[in-house]
Amino acid sequence: MTLTETRPPETPDDLAPPPVERGIAAVVATGEHKRLGLLFALGGLVALVAACAAAALFHLPAFGDSADAFTRPGSRLASASTIFAFVIGIPALWIGLATYVTPLQIGGHRLAMPRLHSFALWLFLGGSILAGLSYVIDDTRLNSLASSVPPAAAAGERAADAVLLLIAGLVIVAVGTLLAAANLLVTVLNRRADGLRLVHMPAFSWSTAATSLVLVLSTPVFLAGLVLLYLDQRYGSAIFASGIGARRIWEHELWLLGRPEAFVFFGATIGIYCDIVATVLRRPLAFHAVSRAAAAATPLFSLVAWVGATSLLDSPFPPFGTGLAVLVAIPAALAVLTFLASVRGAKARLIGGAVPFLAHFLIDGLLIAVLVVAAVSEIEGAETGLYRNGNVTLFMLGQTVLGLAAGYLYWGPKLRGRVPSLGMGAATGGLLLVGAVLFAAPSYLMGLEADNGIAILGAVGAAIFALGVLTLLPLVVGPAGDAPSDPYEGLTLEWSAASPPVRHNFDEVPDVRSPYPLYDTRSTTEASA
Repeated sequence: MTLTETRPPETPDDLAPPPVERGIAAVVATGEHKRLGLLFALGGLVALVAACAAAALFHLPAFGDSADAFTRPGSRLASASTIFAFVIGIPALWIGLATYVTPLQIGGHRLAMPRLHSFALWLFLGGSILAGLSYVIDDTRLNSLASSVPPAAAAGERAADAVLLLIAGLVIVAVGTLLAAANLLVTVLNRRADGLRLVHMPAFSWSTAATSLVLVLSTPVFLAGLVLLYLDQRYGSAIFASGIGARRIWEHELWLLGRPEAFVFFGATIGIYCDIVATVLRRPLAFHAVSRAAAAATPLFSLVAWVGATSLLDSPFPPFGTGLAVLVAIPAALAVLTFLASVRGAKARLIGGAVPFLAHFLIDGLLIAVLVVAAVSEIEGAETGLYRNGNVTLFMLGQTVLGLAAGYLYWGPKLRGRVPSLGMGAATGGLLLVGAVLFAAPSYLMGLEADNGIAILGAVGAAIFALGVLTLLPLVVGPAGDAPSDPYEGLTLEWSAASPPVRHNFDEVPDVRSPYPLYDTRSTTEASA
């Protein structure tokens, strides 16, 4: 209990600004969390654009039928799109945002283990490059991780170099993810400012801790599965040979929809939304304890659903097809109720980061409508597996990236010292919304027995989605501005730092007596005036 409620006193070395790094060391060997966060974010944006490019090519008539985009093991483009979107791009975007923002939110001067985080970054980058190279050096491919069917063993022969290179790249990416998540978890637990107890942490910091914990617990299992896959492909050990047991091992350890990572980053966006809504309403959320618990519980419940060994094979609407998986939606719904309870009497101020948040709910409405149509179509004998493919695109890609985009827009002043305009938020949210809907449309329409020519919509949607992702690029690599430290009248500690922050983040950390210290300070000042 002592570990989580208090932290060791800071020494003079902790409080001193980190040494100034110059030349190539400023990039390669940096331990500054802000620079590391931006590098992770840049890698995530590049990976997502690459995923959209592969998906767009796949949906073109010259490359194949999009109906099998998530199930056909022979498609290199579908496999590349899956890997770069869900294993590399989305995790890197989340790690980048959490690495940059979390130390600011908890009043810290640095990460708990800066050099370890730098090592994790370059592992992540190196593994991503190896995985990408595996798609261009050879035509042979094992099943995509989005396929619920395990790949055939190498039948006693050495697998193709491309297959082994892909496995090696995924192993290195997984190790980098594990190290970064472990460092973020330790940072939240042990690098908080004096007076900032766990109950006083903002919602995003709570979701960072919960998401990191899920990754720390589940990534080693993913690594073990990759080792088994390597033995299968390199030595023909037939671990994933046909059979119910082998298929269950594949689904639970390597299959994308059977992994907690499929839903954990969606859960991480709940903490982002909690902080955005409080800032938009200019006051603390009603029932803050509920919203804080929801921000932490949504990622954790994805771990519960995974431990329950549930199967989503027969579900037209993952992850809501099983009793355990529906747990992921419960804390998210509770968070929305706290938002609604906080609106009454608030003097709201719309900001750019709120637009993707609103677009998120439009996708929610579309998904509910699709669920109803899928249920009716199943009775009529339509192909509900295609609905599952569309839901994966809308839920796992569209909603998650919208949430992360909202976070990058909201904390834009801290990232590059520039306040994103409402128009920029509308452009990002609109492109991501329209892109995700069109991206998923072919699967839905083919489920209603539409002609395969409708697949071109998927290519258009992927291109539009990539444009939405690229609108975030100026927030990561654009020129630094001189925005005010608190352009939104924020409530949490990061808004007391300069925009962008100085190297040591804070010259002086405000007193913390609640989850909203800046709101407390303003209220006290107004009352005394």
